[in-house]
Formats: sequence, C-alpha cells, structure tokens
Amino acid sequence: MSKWNFDELLTAFHELPFSSETYDSDYQKWREANTIRQENLKSWFEQKDDEWLMRFYALLNDAPKQSDWTSLNFRLVRIEADGEIKHVKANNAYFAPLHENISTDGVNIVKRETYVKDNSKQDIDENAEQFLEKIGVKPFDETAALKLLLENRYRKYPKWDSYDYYADIKQIVRYWKENISKSWWKTSEILEIENLFKTEKFLLGTKKDDDGKTTSHWLTASDICLDDSYFETGLAKLTHVHQKSPIWYNYKNKLNENELADFVEFLKFIGVMYKLEVIERFFHSSSANENPNNPHKDKNYNGEGRDYAIPNLVQYIGTKTEIASRIIWNTLINASGTVKTASFKPNRKPEARFDSLLITVLKNRAWILGKDGYLYSPKAITRDDLPDNFPFNNSNGLLTAIEFGKNAKDNEERERRLQEQTNSNFKQRDIFAKELGAESVDEAEEAIKFLHEMKSQGKTLDEIRDILNPKKPYFEDDYSSNPERRTGKIQETTVDAPEKRTEMRQRSVAIDNTETKKAAKSYLRERYTDDDKILYCQICKKEMPFKLSDGSYYFEVVQLIGDTQKRYKENYIALCPTDAAKFQYTNPSKDNISDLVSTLIDDRSPDDINDSDEDENCFDIVLAGNTETVQFRRVHLIDLKAVLS
Repeated sequence: MSKWNFDELLTAFHELPFSSETYDSDYQKWREANTIRQENLKSWFEQKDDEWLMRFYALLNDAPKQSDWTSLNFRLVRIEADGEIKHVKANNAYFAPLHENISTDGVNIVKRETYVKDNSKQDIDENAEQFLEKIGVKPFDETAALKLLLENRYRKYPKWDSYDYYADIKQIVRYWKENISKSWWKTSEILEIENLFKTEKFLLGTKKDDDGKTTSHWLTASDICLDDSYFETGLAKLTHVHQKSPIWYNYKNKLNENELADFVEFLKFIGVMYKLEVIERFFHSSSANENPNNPHKDKNYNGEGRDYAIPNLVQYIGTKTEIASRIIWNTLINASGTVKTASFKPNRKPEARFDSLLITVLKNRAWILGKDGYLYSPKAITRDDLPDNFPFNNSNGLLTAIEFGKNAKDNEERERRLQEQTNSNFKQRDIFAKELGAESVDEAEEAIKFLHEMKSQGKTLDEIRDILNPKKPYFEDDYSSNPERRTGKIQETTVDAPEKRTEMRQRSVAIDNTETKKAAKSYLRERYTDDDKILYCQICKKEMPFKLSDGSYYFEVVQLIGDTQKRYKENYIALCPTDAAKFQYTNPSKDNISDLVSTLIDDRSPDDINDSDEDENCFDIVLAGNTETVQFRRVHLIDLKAVLS
C-alpha cells in the first residue's frame, strides 16, 4: 500500500494540470480527463462511511497548507437534507444550530456523525470540527438564517404585500435592534450581515410612471429616502434632485407604533436617506481649482487637500422652495464646526486654510426663507426674520461663517437715521453740513473725527492736506532720446558685469554683490527721483518714508530676478522698507518673477517701450495676501531688456 504526504494528497483532489504535450494541445481532451478524474474521486469519496470521513477531517486538521484546502474546488462536506445524503462545498454548509427554535428547512446542515464520535454524549472530535471551521463551515445561527433569507428569497423578488414579507421585516428589525444597533464594536460576522442589509433589494420604494401612477419597486437602502409620512424630512418633494425613491407607504399600515419607530431607526442605520449630509472630500492637485478660495489654485502645485460640501447643494438651492431651505438650514445648524474650513498642503510649502465649498456656496446665494415667504442671502436676514420652524443655533459657528445677519447693524443704523431725519435739530445740522460741502450730517461728523485724530497725532493742516492729496511722481525725462543706441551701450557694459558666485554653507549663498548693489542704488536713485526731488517706491508709489542725516532718502535695493548668470545693476528695484520686506518674504510669485518681467520686454522693442503708457510698464503680484503692482520707468525697462537679452 502506497503512502502519500499532505501535498500529494492535496494534488489528488485538484484538477490535472494542462500540458500541451500530454493532451496534444487539445483542451477538450484535458477537460474530459479532468471530468473523469473528478467523477472517480467523487464516487470513491462518497462511498466512505461517516467514521472514515471524521478521521479524514481530523487528519487534514494537521495539514500545513490549510488555505489550499479552503480554496479547493471539491465538495468535501457531507450534509443531510430532507433525509438525503449530499456533499457540498464548505462555504455552503452549516453546523447544526444550538437552539431548536431556528428552522433549518432547506439549509445544508453538516451530518453530525462526521465530526461527533458519540451523538448521545455530544462527544465532538475537536480536530474534525476545527478542520471544518477552517475551510468555511459556520454555525447556523440567526445571522446565517437572515443571510440565507435575504439571498434566497429576495433575489427572486417575492410577492411584496404578504403576511410573510412583513413578518420577515419584523424579524430583521428585531435582530438588528438586539444585535447590531447595540454593538459598540463590530465583529466580522456583524459587518457581513450589516453589509447585506445595505446591498440586498429587500425594501420597497415608490416611483411614478409616465402616466403619474405610483408603483412599487424592490430597491437597496441607498436608493430610498424617508418622506413625511414616516419621518418629517420633505425629501419626497425633492426626488428630482437626489434621485432616490420615497419609501413604500404601506409599511406604516402593517407595523404597529413601536415596530414602525424601530423600523425607521433601522432604515436610517442602513443608509436610507433621511437628511442632507455634509461630506468630507479629500482631493489632490488635479482638483485644487474646484474651490475658488484656494490661494494655490491655477498654480499646478502637487499636494493634498480636504474640503467639505453637501452633494447637489446648488441644485437644492435652485429649487427655490421652502422645503429645500429648511432642510439645508437644519443640516447647517447641526453640522460640526470643522466643516467651515478647507485646507490644501502643497509639497514643500505651508498649508493654506480657506472657506470650504459648503460655506462658499451658502454665503452669497439667496436660500434662507424669511417670514414674508421670500428667500434671502445670509447677510440680508436676521434671527427675528426667521420662520418659527427655523430654529436658531450658532453653537458650531457656521452661521457666523456664512455671515448670517451681517447687515443687521447696517439696517438698525438706517432706521436710526430715518428717525433722526424727522427731528428739527437734525434738519438744521443737515443744512449746515451741506453748506460746508458735505453730503450729510454723518459725513461731516466723520470728517471732523478724522481731523481731530490727525491733530492728536501732531499733524499740521498742511500735513493733513498732503495725506489727503498725496503727491504723485512726475518724471518729465521718463524716455530715451535714442533707445536703440542706449541699448547698445548698456549691452557693452554687461560684458564686464561680475559673474554671480556662490559658496556652500547649509545652502548655496550668493556672495560678493556689494559693488553691484552700490551701483544699483545710485542707478535707481537717479531713475526714481522725480522733478521735485522726491524718491518714490516702485510698489506703493509713495515717497520714501524718511531721510538719512545727510538729507538723502533711505530705501532698499532689492534684486528683481534671482537666477541671472551675472549681476546687473539694472536687475534691482527701489522699494520702501515695508514693501522690500513683503517682496522678499511674503511673495508666493518669487520664482515666477522672470516670467512676469518677460511679459513686459520680450515682444517689445526699445522703441515700443519708449513710446508706451505708464500702465503698460508694470505687473501685478500678491504680497502678504494682497495684490500689488510693480511699476517701472520706461528707461529702466529699456535697460533691463538690454542686459537680459
């Protein structure tokens, strides 16, 4: 008698491997050979008695490759159904239930004699039982019974309005209430049955056909919404937006009050829609432009972000209905305060935080219902204007985020002014204010406040006039008499311009730029001092804030483009200390300055620049979060084009 090891035994239960040489490349021959092999093995296996099978299971419990036996395409498990002995795969077989009140009709129950030595003494062969468990045999409990019920009965779409159907619903809800709904942790079995509730079509929803007739349909939980006859939501009136069917109305007629309450909670648990949800969206660079508040949009940065939104929110608002307004309102006041802020973190750059899509959509649209029946934007409505069924709750801060009631103070001030205008004293003051040139009493009072503030700071009337009417630079000589000739001379001087040198410290640091900056300071002072001898900043266009002891203006000389091969005095700009700091340290466009300068000089000849207007010789950048303009004189741009060409 030959002996087999476990691998050889497992091979005997597998199909024969296909070999083109053995079967002359004839696939049909291989299939026929395997069929004969499996039939012979099946016949041999089924002839073995229960005791032999129990020893066989116990033996296989020690097999080193249990997973291979689990995935084996062979009917290893002996069952007894309706008085007939059969063999099935392990995932279709169950151990007998521990409680007799669970019906096993039509269920594949493992024959006890294949894993129990003495049935009267309940003497179980633990090795045989463990092997059956390992390959997928499960106890037949209420979870298994419900699983089979849903899979076997409701995939065939039974008669919906029957006693058996509502009995099934009651059983399912009772099981959920006693098990899943109370579990603070979830076993794999509970997750399995929970997912089955969510994916099987055992619930009835309603739809209207083309003739307007309401019909019932078998649907999954995610295809259904709860309407007012069960749980006051109003969602049934918005099916054209969320595309879900209202729950079948007849459940409430077949279930008593307590059963119906439990049924509604069960529906909510398994994913039937009963309210709007604020969802969290994780996105990557490709979706960074979806939120217009993202300061990094349109910059092609790689990174990750998080945002919050209500699906189909714009469409709900677009219905312009009381129902949609109330649903959105209730969702907002009950949401977490964290949903007001989105974020985006570009690689190797600081994280940006900004209004979420939820706040962005709600802030500027008219969607909040007033007592008068009209819809208002959040700014234009107050708490007192809300209907009674719009509870006010700003504990999460979201009403503040959408600027709810922002114009309320303005409205109160407007009312106060209207009252004052009926006062004779106010009328006299108004006449006097207009004689002084003011539009109103309020404008005159504001002007007087401003005057007192300036005087308290030591300002004279002349200085106040200069603040109100700041001088603007006037450059009478802001052109070149011969741009082409000037360009040639500038290019000749660039031959001897010093090379940019760096040395390695913790990072590459540019050195030896003292002489170039000194030359640049003299060059810029000459370029940006106007005919009144006032030196102006190229960004704020204001007079430099103070002078040194020698009477000269103090200003910062800041390099414009940082990646040139040589140092050019023309590649600097004249800035006041504040704008210099912002340009160097709060400038997200720092790496793109070269491109911005190119837009001013690449496609323009020196003559074109010389004949240009002031607004053609500047570019916009964002500094410290605000858009600023860098202004150039014509001659400076001509020179800059010459050294960069």
